[in-house]
Amino acid sequence: MAKKDYYEILGVSKNASQDEIKKAFRKLAHQYHPDKGGGDEEKFKEANEAYQVLSDAEKRRQYDQFGTTFEGAPGGPSGFQWQDFAQGGPFGGFRTTVDFGDLGDIFGDMFGFGERKGRRGRKRKEGRDLEIDTTVEFMEAVHGTTKRITLEKLEECQSCKGTGSEGKGGVKTCNTCEGTGMVEQAQRTFFGTFSSQSVCPTCHGEGNVIEKPCSRCRGEGRVVKEHAFEITIPPGVAEGTILRLEGKGEAGVRGAGAGSLFIAVHIKPDSRFRREHDDIHSEASITLPQAVLGCSIRIPTVDGQVEVKIPSGTQSDSVIRLKGKGVPHLETGGRGDHLLHITIAVPTRLSRRQKELYEALAREEG
Repeated sequence: MAKKDYYEILGVSKNASQDEIKKAFRKLAHQYHPDKGGGDEEKFKEANEAYQVLSDAEKRRQYDQFGTTFEGAPGGPSGFQWQDFAQGGPFGGFRTTVDFGDLGDIFGDMFGFGERKGRRGRKRKEGRDLEIDTTVEFMEAVHGTTKRITLEKLEECQSCKGTGSEGKGGVKTCNTCEGTGMVEQAQRTFFGTFSSQSVCPTCHGEGNVIEKPCSRCRGEGRVVKEHAFEITIPPGVAEGTILRLEGKGEAGVRGAGAGSLFIAVHIKPDSRFRREHDDIHSEASITLPQAVLGCSIRIPTVDGQVEVKIPSGTQSDSVIRLKGKGVPHLETGGRGDHLLHITIAVPTRLSRRQKELYEALAREEG
């Protein structure tokens, strides 16, 4: 039997510190734990076995000296017998039970165990979060609106009210794990018997089983259904704003909590306005006489038409700020501003009278 290289299994050097060993095991445990998608039970057990030896100073010393096997094993020159070890021979036999409660910082709630000894079952699978997109008009984003959303998702089964059972009292304690949701597995090694816990294959960690599953949802407590509801788009949402609605995602398994619904808001452009943060930008063109003499013009804003006074001597590319005429600040109150960009239109064709007047003005200005 070939010697197992526990250092190689964990991917650490023979001089690795206890922190390095623990860190390496933590990484492998998260990667290979059988409760996870893509997990590998054999590699998890192998890493666990290596960790139990190398994390214990005495076991590590024995391993470094003798390895996991001996060339003189049963009947060999050394006279070593497995029974000598297991029954308190020259090295002192031992039995090791892997208590995941002691490794709570490694596993925590991730795998549904390790919180406390003797607990029954584990938390049922909560519903998934959902993400959808919705598009609103420019003015709807400014002032807020309501949108009707329709989507298919897993919802609570109305036949069994989410219990998964065809009738009342159809749930019983799992006989395999006796309600704990976990089963213990023992693995014998040279260093003793290692016991590890894994999710019960019968009840999948819930601690109970359904004797007669609901015919509609097949015991899951939820079914796919088209659901329509209204959502509120608050004033001031910007492009890409994510709205979260708790409990509007998929229903959980057999009464577990529902996930959240995340709504990404997209905004249609408006040819009259350009938005920059919570400020609105627009343009207005005036004539040369209006720029020189000053005037009043009416312009569109997100609140409707307003009259704006153009002061005399206004230059092209001037910006007039209309305080508080922009977009409401989302959730904080107040509003942005409306910035009016002025351009001066230079005539390309003049009547005879207009030409005479401009020529007179030019002579006047020298």
